Amino acid sequence: MTPSPVTIWIVEDRDTLREAYTAVIENAEGLACGGAFRTCEDMLDALEAHEAPDVVLMDIELPGMSGIEGVRKIREARPETDVLMLTIREDRENVFQALCAGAAGYVVKPASARGILTAIDGLLEGEVPMSPSIARRVLKIFRGLRTPRRDYGLSKREREVLEQLVQAKSTPEIARTLFISEHTVGNHVRNIYRKLEVHTRAGVVAKAV
Repeated sequence: MTPSPVTIWIVEDRDTLREAYTAVIENAEGLACGGAFRTCEDMLDALEAHEAPDVVLMDIELPGMSGIEGVRKIREARPETDVLMLTIREDRENVFQALCAGAAGYVVKPASARGILTAIDGLLEGEVPMSPSIARRVLKIFRGLRTPRRDYGLSKREREVLEQLVQAKSTPEIARTLFISEHTVGNHVRNIYRKLEVHTRAGVVAKAV
């Protein structure tokens, strides 16, 4: 039996970009574009009437409701849906607000078709997709904190793993960097989730910064 495709919705006010993203999704194996919207309001209306998508690709600067507020609304209504931000803005405040609102990843436009699909694949694998420039910015924020907002009771090794998570590293990458097994990385990540009281890598990043 053929597995159901991963359903993607797109929220982008620029017609050319919205159409381009739709084409990328429709031409990708295992993905399906279930809806493309110009505003958050249109998307939220559809969310009330239809089955929730697996992933929403969301611009930040939209007419009417902002993408960041849209993320909050989606997370409140359909917490099972992941939101990947697609935006030209990579300043500290927007990155921080998007992650705190519940965004699962952050990719800078214009992103190539491969970049978008790689970000979606990473998201589905439980990673926190970020453009390299965004990952560096988040890491700078993290390293710039003199003291954490809370200690959370993390061990030295857990803090090392946490720093790797903030850099959007995958489990294999963390294992290679810290010279530990992927199984051990998984154990540390689960402990970090429990201590920070979060359930996703994006939640970890939001609390860390």
